[in-house]
Amino acid sequence: MLLNKKATFVFLFLLVALFMAGVFRLFVLRFEAGDVYPPYSSLRSDPLGTRAFCDSLENLKTVSVKRNYRPLSDVHSGRDTTLFFLGTRSFNMGNIRPDLAKAFDRFVLSGGRLVISFFPVKEKPRLKKAGRFSEKSQKNGEAREQKSPSKDKQTPSRSNDASKKHKKGKDRPFPKFFNKSVSIKDHWGVSIRYYDKSSFLKDAKRVDRPETKTLPYSMSWHTALYFHEPQEPWRAIYARNDLPVIIERQFGIGSIILCADSYLFSNEALRQERHPKLLSWFIGKNAGVIFDEAHFGIKENPGIVSLARKYRLHWPFFVLILLAVLFVWKNSTYFIPPRDDDPSTGGNDFISEKDYTEGLISLLRRNISQRRILDVYFNEWEKTLVPGNKMATGKLEKIKGLIERKGSRSSKQGDPVKTYQTIYRILSEGNGSWKIRRKF
Repeated sequence: MLLNKKATFVFLFLLVALFMAGVFRLFVLRFEAGDVYPPYSSLRSDPLGTRAFCDSLENLKTVSVKRNYRPLSDVHSGRDTTLFFLGTRSFNMGNIRPDLAKAFDRFVLSGGRLVISFFPVKEKPRLKKAGRFSEKSQKNGEAREQKSPSKDKQTPSRSNDASKKHKKGKDRPFPKFFNKSVSIKDHWGVSIRYYDKSSFLKDAKRVDRPETKTLPYSMSWHTALYFHEPQEPWRAIYARNDLPVIIERQFGIGSIILCADSYLFSNEALRQERHPKLLSWFIGKNAGVIFDEAHFGIKENPGIVSLARKYRLHWPFFVLILLAVLFVWKNSTYFIPPRDDDPSTGGNDFISEKDYTEGLISLLRRNISQRRILDVYFNEWEKTLVPGNKMATGKLEKIKGLIERKGSRSSKQGDPVKTYQTIYRILSEGNGSWKIRRKF
């Protein structure tokens, strides 16, 4: 029965180990493919990712590459650094959060080079979804605001209610996000628009400038976005239908580059249509490159797992798991056969015929020799005498002489039992108060 328990335990352990190995292998395959990450993430290795671009820069000895999983507010200085903010949604960049705008400005003003590329889209979005409003909905909202005063003049009682609602924020045509955000047009002097389908051109062409002569003349374009009438000091680098799609400007001691398409950074583009000179131009002369992953939702939360990964504490973790498995195994398996408490098999147990008294005598025999037993007996008995009660001096001297004569160490043939009986008779003589029990 014990063998069956061990076999069952081993089988379950192997089954769990096989299951865990399969799950681990599945996760490895998913993360190697990278399809668990958003498009244009530098952690994604399929055609929609930008991992090939990031890994190729890591192989260069002159460039230091890292990924950012923290908020951009933690990146305090951009000196000699290029920040790639790839694959962002155009409707998110039309109005950006104030903290993100401040982080961009601080990075660029400290000498950094900011590269923002947008997610490719085929047409202008029309639906209102999750706070994403197209330009058409914004115009309709403005029109409703302009028409509302005429209606209020006809119903003055309602006008007061409407003004109160407007003040409380219950009658807004747009969500509060637009009131708390920063417009790119007002902040950087550029706005985002969409091409008309009928006027599509396949390629984007280089704008002839002295600083762009080394760049490719044309390249395929995969988005309907373009930048509408960028103000000075923006400079168009590439245009499609004479409308700029890649623009650059100086901002303090740094620079900002806006690219309407993220395809040219993707793994697919680096395999089928790569432009190394253009990618090198995006990086500039900086020795540091940062790929931002935080805007994809890939953030680093400091904890025990992140610290273990940082300091490479993988092996101690596996050792703890092994110790836990051994502990469970030790408490679930008997290395010594367990005691059978069945009454029917109780007769098979070993029972000694000796009581505790005989055990004590056996212990004394092991530690006190036969020749020394009387000496030990007399010394211990003498300690029990009550002070003040004096025994006849003759009896005490007689007992000492008897022990020295018959129970001494030099006497090899002395009988301790007979000597003990003689001592008992000596003590029993005369005063009865000195009688001792036979069971001493």
